[in-house]
Amino acid sequence: MPTGSTMLREFLQRHEVTQLAASKALGVSDPTIHDWCKGTKRPRTHHRETIAVWTNGEVPVESWLRDDERAAMADVRPFVPRSTESTQDLSADDNANGVVDDPDESGSNGLISDDAAKTVASNDSSRKVG
Repeated sequence: MPTGSTMLREFLQRHEVTQLAASKALGVSDPTIHDWCKGTKRPRTHHRETIAVWTNGEVPVESWLRDDERAAMADVRPFVPRSTESTQDLSADDNANGVVDDPDESGSNGLISDDAAKTVASNDSSRKVG
């Protein structure tokens, strides 16, 4: 895959967009666009996302990743939610173990015991703000 800088540079050439026009559209300075196109700097994540949207996906977010970052991403497996059936089974087990889905039911967030929640609350209220 070509680098983001190459893809951005080619996008600008193909669509006859100047770096100055691109900088205004993307909300960055002209020298910043120059650095991105030259490959001396890479845009931050939020700018990568903006570039991907502005170019209609012709310069995808992933194009800005270094080879080592791409390799690390290859090891990440996508999140697969549990089916409703298995979630219901776990909820029954959680309730048996004292984990409550409804925070109003126990007065806590379901992640810590009621006693621990009271301790945290009392510690928070005793702190002085200064």
